[in-house]
Amino acid sequence: MSLLNKKNWWIWMLFSILSLNISVVVLGALLDLIDKDAWYANKKYWILGTVCFVIPAVIMLIIFVIEMLCKVSAKLKVPGSELYLSPYIWIIFLIVPIIGWIFFFVTVLYLTIWYLVALYKGDAEKYSK
Repeated sequence: MSLLNKKNWWIWMLFSILSLNISVVVLGALLDLIDKDAWYANKKYWILGTVCFVIPAVIMLIIFVIEMLCKVSAKLKVPGSELYLSPYIWIIFLIVPIIGWIFFFVTVLYLTIWYLVALYKGDAEKYSK
């Protein structure tokens, strides 16, 4: 049973709801999107973030989940990839008070819904092994 089949889209929806969208990291691993040379693969960063305080490690986890969400959405051809793949858009969302924060949450919600729709349409079946 492959989790990337069209009939298993509801499992990803349940995973997404129950894990507060951290399950997108597993989906990114199944789609072979985890880069071995990226910042999140370096154990020193995670140890330093955890030792200094828990807050930096939580922020790093949130950034990692958002990065995987963007990569999964781009791989599944969610519309608007030229916007959400740019780190500058995300930085502007966080810097601009209230309106930027609203756009930040709307964009995360948009990407979450649309990657689930792409799974429902069967766009990930071609990546199953």
